[in-house]
Amino acid sequence: MKVLLTLLAIISSSISFAQHKCVETENDFGVTMDCHFKSGELSTREFMDAADRFGKATAYNIKGEVIFEKSTRRIGGHASVYFSYHENGAVSKAEFSDAPDGGIQWYKSVTTFDENGVQTWFHEMGYDERGLIPPTIDEQVHRSPVDTVVVPAPPAPDPAVCQMLHSNVVYLVNETKHGARAKVVAKNPSPMLSNNSYNLLPGDTVLVGSYSIGEMFDMPDNHMSVELERVELKKRRKPFKPVLEMHIVQALDGTSRDYYLSVVRWKR
Repeated sequence: MKVLLTLLAIISSSISFAQHKCVETENDFGVTMDCHFKSGELSTREFMDAADRFGKATAYNIKGEVIFEKSTRRIGGHASVYFSYHENGAVSKAEFSDAPDGGIQWYKSVTTFDENGVQTWFHEMGYDERGLIPPTIDEQVHRSPVDTVVVPAPPAPDPAVCQMLHSNVVYLVNETKHGARAKVVAKNPSPMLSNNSYNLLPGDTVLVGSYSIGEMFDMPDNHMSVELERVELKKRRKPFKPVLEMHIVQALDGTSRDYYLSVVRWKR
C-alpha cells in the first residue's frame, strides 16, 4: 500500500510539474502551447491557427532570443516539429519533418542545443528533385554552382536610424487532387525572390521566396504575380481557373510573416 501511495505521489508530482511547465491557450486565432523554463521564462511556443491548417513552432533561450523557428502545417502533407527538453526547461532537441501528400520529396532535420540554447549539433536528410539531402560526394561534384544562391550581406544601417527589417516569406500550396503549374514573376527580382516556374503535385507546398521591408509587412501581390494552370492530359477549350485562398501566419515576436497562397479548388 505504501508503495502504491508513493507511486501515486510521484505521478501526481510529475503531472503538476508538466502542467506548470506547459500551458495551452485557445482563442479566435487558434491554439497556442507555451512551455517554460523552471525559472518561468518562455522556452517554446507552438501555434496552430483556428482552421487547424497552418502554424509555427519557436524555441527561445533564457534571454528570450529565438534559437529555432519553423513553419508548420497540417494540409498538403505535413510539416511538424517535436521538442525535447533539458531538466531546466531549455530545449535540448528540435526534430523537424516536412513532406507533401503526393510527392516523392521529404525532409527531416535534428538540431540539438545545450542548456544555454547554444546549438551543439545539426543533421539533415531528405530527398528532392535533385536527389538526396545531403547530396553524396558524386552529386556534390555534378551539381551546378548555379544551384547555390549567395545572399549578399545587407547594407550597414544608418547609425542615426535604428530600423528593424520585417521578413515576408511566400509559399504556394496545392490543396487539390490535380497537378498544377505555376509561373512567378517578381516585380523587383532579387536573390531571395526571383522569376521562376514550379510544378506542383497534389498536396505539394513550395517555397517561392522572401522579401524584407523596414518595420512593416507588405502583401505578396505588391512584389510578385502568380499565374496558375491545372495540368490536363488533353487540352480543353475552356481551361480551369484556380480558386485561391491566402493564409497568413505571423511570428509572435512580430518580425516575420509567412504567406501561404493555396489553390483550394478549380472552377470553369
